[in-house]
Amino acid sequence: MNSPEGKGKRGHEPLLFRPRRRRREKSAMSLRKKLMGLVALLVLGVLTATVAVVQQQLSNLVEEHLEDRLEAMSSSISVLLLPALVYTGGHIEKERAEIEAVLKRMVEKQKDIVLIELFDRHMKRLVTYPREQGGRRGDLAKTYPMRLKHSGRIYGYERVTFDLSKYRQIQRKLLLEMVLVALLIGSLGAGLTFLLARSITAPLEHLSQVVAAFGEQRFEVRAPVETRDEVGRIAETFNRMADRIQRQVNRLNKLQELGQEIVGDLEQEKVLGNAVKAFAEIAGISKMSVMLLEESTGMLEIKKGLGLTQGTENIVRLRKGEGVAGRVLETGKPIKIERLAESSEYRSYSGQKKDESLLALPLIAKGRCFGVVNLHAKSDGTAFDAGDEAVLSTLTEILAVALENAHLYDMAITDGLTRLYIRRYFLQRLGDEIARARRSGTPLSLMMLDLDHFKNINDTYGHQTGDAVLVGLARVMRRSFREVDILCRYGGEEFTVIMPHTEKEGAMIASERFRKAVEDFEFAGADVPLRLTVSCGVTTYQPGRIVSELIYESDTALYAAKREGRNRVKHFDDLT
Repeated sequence: MNSPEGKGKRGHEPLLFRPRRRRREKSAMSLRKKLMGLVALLVLGVLTATVAVVQQQLSNLVEEHLEDRLEAMSSSISVLLLPALVYTGGHIEKERAEIEAVLKRMVEKQKDIVLIELFDRHMKRLVTYPREQGGRRGDLAKTYPMRLKHSGRIYGYERVTFDLSKYRQIQRKLLLEMVLVALLIGSLGAGLTFLLARSITAPLEHLSQVVAAFGEQRFEVRAPVETRDEVGRIAETFNRMADRIQRQVNRLNKLQELGQEIVGDLEQEKVLGNAVKAFAEIAGISKMSVMLLEESTGMLEIKKGLGLTQGTENIVRLRKGEGVAGRVLETGKPIKIERLAESSEYRSYSGQKKDESLLALPLIAKGRCFGVVNLHAKSDGTAFDAGDEAVLSTLTEILAVALENAHLYDMAITDGLTRLYIRRYFLQRLGDEIARARRSGTPLSLMMLDLDHFKNINDTYGHQTGDAVLVGLARVMRRSFREVDILCRYGGEEFTVIMPHTEKEGAMIASERFRKAVEDFEFAGADVPLRLTVSCGVTTYQPGRIVSELIYESDTALYAAKREGRNRVKHFDDLT
């Protein structure tokens, strides 16, 4: 017996639906021959349907016959009754005897009429004949209503009850004859039906149960393959299809879970880290890189990688149209290379082209391609198939949206000139860090700094030089402080640094190191390099402090440093 190799979505072997009856020997009889026998069963079905159709037709004929008679009766009654209804509003005492006489003739002439009733338009009974109903009204009696209209307006109603016994007897006789014929034919096909049911119905029922279970999202079920005919081949095909669908469903579930993690962050580094993790978990990617376009240089640079040779991130730079990634950036279209060793456009910075495949996918947001995802290899060594490409393309689209969101968020919280965080973000993060320090008891320090005599720079060399000095100062800040430290431009030439997990001594050492770095740095001037200094004020969080108090303390320490001659670091706790 064949069985799928794939595993269920919970790590179990695929569940096979087994027939309850004892397993039979495999049959070589083709499905075509089985279906030839099934035709005989269809004949019986046609006969049965014919009986039902004939019965319905007879019933329709009876209905049409009675309705035609009712129309004729209604015309006769309307001649007498309508004038009274129209002009007297239902007072028919003068016409009652004549109307009853007409009704009597109708009942005596048409033996199947049980009862005739006449009503006004408010359904008030006016005339009933016979006045005392006999015993013929029962299960075989049927009542038909009819409106009495004049000029499109309803003035009354007529209701006639017929005895249908005669018609039903005729129907029963005809149907009995047809049933006898059907039973005769059915008995001849019963033996064939029994044999065919064992060879066709049972396997199809089992296959139907499997399909139904699969449709209820029980993706681990598989069909047992017990014959070598068309049904068996269908079961095998279904099992292979189910394996692929299950793999894709598992991937999509994982894609949804990891996709939420990717878009859940607004910091580019975290977004890229989550994305690389998702590519590895969903498609088993063991080697990849994410390249983003650096607007200042117009070059593609690796921002995150997996399984790359050490140092690759620092040396790989591609222009638009250069290499595979450059072409993807230029065209916005994915490129797939089955064997890199045979590719002439792929550039290997190590000088060696491994015998692996490459799938390069564009990062596109708002119609603009701003990066490329290069997927080099899968951990199982297999090439990228259509299922891989579909899932990986979707994951790349999610990454593009997340990176665009991170970019917009970064633009919203960073200063356009220095690319440091703005004051609003500084206030938010300082509040967050104070709350964290309060909860965990970890130290927190804040430094506020100011460029000494910065106004003279603007007055002497102009604002362009002043802007260049601020950009240079931001560069020194990035070199001097840790990645966890939060660097902000507070306003003008004033800057702040939030230093989590840093006590007073560590904050003073870091601040002094930064002051010295500024003092030694050559700022770009109009003609000659400029030498500048900074004054720094530092404070360290104490339990109970709030945002405004920490800002006040660091600002006070800053101006104490300026009063004492500038180019120095002062801590609030050391002020007397």
